[in-house]
Amino acid sequence: MYWNFLDERFFGDRDPGVVKHDLWKTRIDLLSDDERAAMEPFVQRKMAEGKERHIVEWDETEAKKRFSELLSN
Repeated sequence: MYWNFLDERFFGDRDPGVVKHDLWKTRIDLLSDDERAAMEPFVQRKMAEGKERHIVEWDETEAKKRFSELLSN
């Protein structure tokens, strides 16, 4: 959803020759070193969740808790 509809709307055109699995590399320079470091635990968790192949549903409290953890790492 993000790459199909939001990325270019907010960040401008990207090279049409970039393959789908490399799209994130076109925007990584927009993050600071601290922001990149904070993404690592998030990505690791999402990769592990993806292997389980089930939908995770959070209530508002859990979503706020997870978001806070992401920002504080």
